[in-house]
Amino acid sequence: MRSRTRIDPHTGETHRVLWERSARCGKLTYATKKIAKAKARVSAKMSGETIEAYHCYPCHGWHIGHPPGSRRGVA
Repeated sequence: MRSRTRIDPHTGETHRVLWERSARCGKLTYATKKIAKAKARVSAKMSGETIEAYHCYPCHGWHIGHPPGSRRGVA
């Protein structure tokens, strides 16, 4: 898996990220369920919305996102 360079928005430091990659389905993919769940937990806490990790069968990776039906009624 190819590593990426990320910049921390709080400190401005750069670091290499080895567990993220873009998949053929066009979404950011995490290598393991554990990493995806941790990222989903942090994203949900920061946004105040329901965000969960899920397995994508076409690309065989793990993604994070809103569960089906959780965003109804949002304008």
